[in-house]
Amino acid sequence: MIEPFDDFMERERQRARRRLGIGVGDRCSIPDCTQSDPLRLTGSNSDLLCYEHRKARQGTSPIEHHHPTTKKIEPRFTISVSGNPHRVLTTMSRRWIDGVMRIDDRTLRVGVARMSTLFDVLRLILVEYGDDVDQLPMLFKWLDEDRPGWRKDFNSWRDSLTERDQ
Repeated sequence: MIEPFDDFMERERQRARRRLGIGVGDRCSIPDCTQSDPLRLTGSNSDLLCYEHRKARQGTSPIEHHHPTTKKIEPRFTISVSGNPHRVLTTMSRRWIDGVMRIDDRTLRVGVARMSTLFDVLRLILVEYGDDVDQLPMLFKWLDEDRPGWRKDFNSWRDSLTERDQ
């Protein structure tokens, strides 16, 4: 049985806080960085950096190769992902990988892994950008009130891009 998502992620975050020696709310020490998810933090309480700032300090790229279905299932299938969300996605996959690996049929195993990682990505997007998505109706209302012709202008602009790209 797969552990409920929220329980699993909270347990993983608590484990990361203990490993780092930090408390709830501690964040990356780079000014203006608001990263406080312990799954995205590295170092220790005295040198706490988010993974991407740690990579920058080391002079390496914060972009990494993520194995969406894990290395165990599709070792050659990777996508480029920023380091901070990569750490979260990798943690999320640990929740379902054991169950998926028990599926004997390779095609079904790959399909279930791909669907599982898609759900993880959607969860991550909703957590990261949910507030922005919630603002879309307000943006449309503002545009309708402040710029009544915006929809026609947008359609003309979009159509001009389509013609140029053909």
